[in-house]
Amino acid sequence: MDFQKSYYASVKSNHIINLELTADFLIPNIYCYSFLDSEAESIYMEFMHLLGGGNIHTDFPISFSFRPLKCCLIIYTEKGGGKVTVSGSTLSITEGTVAFIDGDTAFALHSFILPWKFKLFFIDGRDLRLYRSLLPGFGKVYKIPEYSFVKNCFYSLLSIPVSTDIFGILLMHKNLSEILSTLFLSAKTKTFPDTKNIPGYLTELHDLLENQYAQSFSLEKCEALFRVNRYRLCREFSETYGLPPVKYLIRRRLDMAKKMLLTTDLTIHEISSKVGYDNVNHFINLFKKDTGLTPGMFRQKVLADQPALRSPSR
Repeated sequence: MDFQKSYYASVKSNHIINLELTADFLIPNIYCYSFLDSEAESIYMEFMHLLGGGNIHTDFPISFSFRPLKCCLIIYTEKGGGKVTVSGSTLSITEGTVAFIDGDTAFALHSFILPWKFKLFFIDGRDLRLYRSLLPGFGKVYKIPEYSFVKNCFYSLLSIPVSTDIFGILLMHKNLSEILSTLFLSAKTKTFPDTKNIPGYLTELHDLLENQYAQSFSLEKCEALFRVNRYRLCREFSETYGLPPVKYLIRRRLDMAKKMLLTTDLTIHEISSKVGYDNVNHFINLFKKDTGLTPGMFRQKVLADQPALRSPSR
């Protein structure tokens, strides 16, 4: 599919104020892929992958109409809000929510609460069929909690070069699968916990990992601190928060590292130490395993798209 051509044929900017916007406003990035041969391309296009999109920020009203597109959209709102409308139905996509939209139906996208800061991705891949079949109608909005690792997946998607190969596609598929699987499971089984029913030692452990992530950590110390068997702690924490404590701590540390990389001028060594890793090589290896990039490459790639995020403040 020639996404760029079909996108421009499908999208129309609706006139709201004395400002002319083009369809380019919603696709700061267009992705392209290199393959060894047509057989490899056919195989890897089965996987979910990005077509276009990126970081979008608007301080003024926007409105776009879409004819049917042979792809899906994911919208994650970080601040403000917007609306998606189709055939009289409306989905509100406000702060802290992720919307999954089936683009096979004509729809419109409008700003609602300004300023609106969001991440928008057009995605394709035959593996999307499963998730499309689970959608109630043309789309659904999911509220994600503050601690959710879904946010990390969006940062990882942004770090992938716009011109990439099969390894980039695999990283896209990994992150998109985590996002969509987590969202659908949250709606079906309430993966995100009701804090009223969580044992006190689990909430204390969670608060410890959230707020004291830079401190040394061991399950042995937790076992002694909470007087609960470490295996029970791991099992119950994983059932409640989606990951065992050690993996949760790694995600929390990497999440904070990404924030520091994008908002400060701290060196990689300084960030490694501040998130709890004295061994910078170990930190770099964990970061690369999570994002496919070294911390320095991640900073360079993401800040190239959003230079205003960075502050000289240390």
